[in-house]
Amino acid sequence: KYYAPSHRFGIVQGGISMPIFNGAAKAKINAAKVKQDIAVLQKQQQLEMLNRRLVDVISQFGAAKEAYDYYVSEGLALSNDSWNQVKKRLELGDISYAEFNILQSQYLQVLIAHAETIHQLQMASAMFQFLTEKK
Repeated sequence: KYYAPSHRFGIVQGGISMPIFNGAAKAKINAAKVKQDIAVLQKQQQLEMLNRRLVDVISQFGAAKEAYDYYVSEGLALSNDSWNQVKKRLELGDISYAEFNILQSQYLQVLIAHAETIHQLQMASAMFQFLTEKK
C-alpha cells in the first residue's frame, strides 16, 4: 500500500511551559522598584538643595540691598561732605599731608565698599535668575 506524503508525516506536538527562572524576573522587578525609589529620593534632595540655595540668595540680596540703601541715602553723602572738609582743611593748612592721605584712604574705602555692595546685588540677582530659570 502506498502512503502519500500527507499521510506519512503527521506530527502533533503539545506541551506545557513552566517558568524555570521565576525568581530572576521577580528580582528584576524589585530592582526596578528600588531604582525608582532612589530616583524619587534624589529628586527630593535636589529640590531641598535648590530651595536652600534660593533662601540663601534671597537673604544675601536683602543684606546687600540694605547696605546699598545705606550708602545711597547716607553713607556717600557723609563721605563726600567729609572729603570736601578734608580738602579745605589741607588747603588752609590745618592738617598735614600724611593725615590727608589717611583721610583720603578712608574716603576711597567708602567708595569701594559701595561698589562692592553693587557687585553683591548683581551677583545675588544673577544667581536668583539662574536658580529660577526653566531648563
